[in-house]
Amino acid sequence: MNDSDGFGEKMERWQWMSMIGSIGQDFTRRTRIAAACFKMRRGRKRERRRQKKEHCNVRILCAQCSKLLLYQYQPLPRVDCIRLLLLSAGEYSSPVSCRLLSVPLDEAPPYQAISYVWGDPSDTVEIECGNRRLNVRRNLRDALRRLRWPTESRWLWADAVCIDQENVEERSQQVQIMGMIYWMATRVVVWLGEDNIKVEEEKDVDRGTGDAFSMILEIGQTVEKEMEFYGSWDELPHVTFEDIAQYDAKKMASLATLLSLPWFQRTWVIQEIGLAGSAWFVYGNSELSLVDYIPFMKWLTTKAQLFCDHLGISAIPHVLVGDYLQSTRGEDRMDRTGRLSFIDVLSFGRELQCSDSRDHIYAFLGHPSAFQTSPDDLSPFKEYPANFNRVPIIYPDYSKTVEEVCLELATNLLEQSPNIDLLSYVFHDENSVESNFPSWVPRWDIPNSPAAIGLSEIFYYSASGDSQATNLSVVGNSLHIRAIFVDNIEWAVSVDNGFSSTLIGSKDEITGNPLEDLWYQYSYHMITRHPPSIPDLRAFSYTLTAGLIDGTPAKEEPHQHYSNFCAYRLQKSAVSGPKLGESLLETLRSGAVGGNPSQFTVDFQLRSLPRSFLCTDRGFIGIGPKVARKGDQCWVLSGAKVPFILRPRASNSHYKILGEAYIHGIMRGEAMIGEEKDIVLC
Repeated sequence: MNDSDGFGEKMERWQWMSMIGSIGQDFTRRTRIAAACFKMRRGRKRERRRQKKEHCNVRILCAQCSKLLLYQYQPLPRVDCIRLLLLSAGEYSSPVSCRLLSVPLDEAPPYQAISYVWGDPSDTVEIECGNRRLNVRRNLRDALRRLRWPTESRWLWADAVCIDQENVEERSQQVQIMGMIYWMATRVVVWLGEDNIKVEEEKDVDRGTGDAFSMILEIGQTVEKEMEFYGSWDELPHVTFEDIAQYDAKKMASLATLLSLPWFQRTWVIQEIGLAGSAWFVYGNSELSLVDYIPFMKWLTTKAQLFCDHLGISAIPHVLVGDYLQSTRGEDRMDRTGRLSFIDVLSFGRELQCSDSRDHIYAFLGHPSAFQTSPDDLSPFKEYPANFNRVPIIYPDYSKTVEEVCLELATNLLEQSPNIDLLSYVFHDENSVESNFPSWVPRWDIPNSPAAIGLSEIFYYSASGDSQATNLSVVGNSLHIRAIFVDNIEWAVSVDNGFSSTLIGSKDEITGNPLEDLWYQYSYHMITRHPPSIPDLRAFSYTLTAGLIDGTPAKEEPHQHYSNFCAYRLQKSAVSGPKLGESLLETLRSGAVGGNPSQFTVDFQLRSLPRSFLCTDRGFIGIGPKVARKGDQCWVLSGAKVPFILRPRASNSHYKILGEAYIHGIMRGEAMIGEEKDIVLC
């Protein structure tokens, strides 16, 4: 069977994987390949003719399909079978015709898998399948038309039609082997849709995606040159505002549009592209290989946070794809230093989108870490296909509710690991905290969760000292654990973009600077409720960054941390014009010498947003869950690296867990002098 598809020169399967470990090598050859493949064939007159012809063909197809019976799925003969779509040959504007055939996965003919966005469920069209009518969403129909060969049939796999979506048992079985379906595909075709990028001037109608793809290639070439100059990836500089100003504005706009397409926000695409042996992005008539995308992707996730902020895009999908590639095909895949655990993958996946909340778990079961029996088990990373003879952390089962799936996963994770790090991923919004969902079970479908405080790679915190998680057991929907009570929350204020509106104090103290507002609230509270307490600037600054500076303990660089804080406050005060007392101004001026306000900004945003700044009855200050309020309690759970904020329930010793916290002064085991109690998290 001819496997040529017009997507450029054919490359040896997995040849591109050498790029993962050494992005700077062989760049010229790849650029030449991409340039040869880079085709822009759009034109306004041609597009109008195509649309007119398409309209006629659609009317003909509708008339033909209306006479056909509706397609009926037949059960797959075995659990290891899949359906493949045999797409009939035809021109772009011709009606789509295909057949669905079942075959054991390990006996399947060479096929290509499509990675795409399903699209609007109400926007469906009919195609002809085995002389029957089959309803599909418009985006898939468009992909089939664009990917069809003119003179020869081809084998494809697309989840929406190759899986009987109405058969719950089949969906569960197919999702279980979906990782292997994409792994074994000769190529994954990323269908981004028809090119709808608009440009400002009509004369530039043939640009759009071409600008976006060419900018990706240009950045890759720049990375190659910088690698030659600096000698290693770690030495490459981070993007600056000056760098951004030098980029072509139209190309930047096109790239922003491209990276904001729905495909880049979809949960399922991570494993679809991350497990690919070969892949191409297709957007209308424009194409780009994954080989040429990888250098840009690595640069975007490690050196270009400012660039992402400027474009208004998230680097999270690229972080996940990169980890999949490294963990399955990378030469150093057995080295897990700095790699993601399965819980990390789920946490990043919170920011992605899917229509079924259970898929925030099921969509990532193709990651090798889902097959680990313990954190030290490296066998799933050795030979990826062997994983499908192993038992995953959880089996897909669409007959279960979201609560049942999350509870089963949480229970399995606690049994697999000797610690309670799982609880650091508990995050609640105003709705979930009042629901009947077990509060200790992480909800992986709630976005905008803060970075976990207790899971720093430096293992700096040890709030429970050297204690271990004892008497830990799951009974029904509850978690039984031992813990030490620390204090009651007396006051809490949300630290978010709008938190400056919740001020305590006189009008004269309103500055328009959220950090200054927070300082005034803290000062007002300490002076009025705990006289003769004097607000401590250093404790305040440590708390806002959870005791860290650029990911390392601030206690190792206390002067630099404090200088960064003072420099930040002075810089913001100069802009917003606060009415700071002369004494405080002088303190800030003397403390700001050698400070880096930008570093404090990064540390503050990473650790404090979105959380609450809080004070306790005994005068402890800290940052905790955004939903924390007066009357909640601070506890240190046995075996935990950080304190947690709990909310008492009506039943004695029963609590809802709201989330983790940084409480200044008890992060190194200072609270362990208290009495341990048996409590129930429900």
